[in-house]
Amino acid sequence: MAVLKVILAGSVFISAGFFTLTLPSGVTAHEKDLDSLGCHYARNHRNYHCHEGTMEGRTFKSKGDAMRNWNRLKKDKKDEDDGL
Repeated sequence: MAVLKVILAGSVFISAGFFTLTLPSGVTAHEKDLDSLGCHYARNHRNYHCHEGTMEGRTFKSKGDAMRNWNRLKKDKKDEDDGL
């Protein structure tokens, strides 16, 4: 019985490894880590960049820089809507 458990555990591990290896690399690294702005900090690139939302495709030094930019975009949009 113990041998069967080891064999089954090994097959689950191999199956999980195969599944992980077959996923596109962008899916595992980015989609789950995005914040409410559609962005995340990438340690390997040492930057905060956006994949979705208003700032999609933009890169910043920090989330604080991104938030300042986002607030500026909101203000500009409001001014535009108000005819200023």
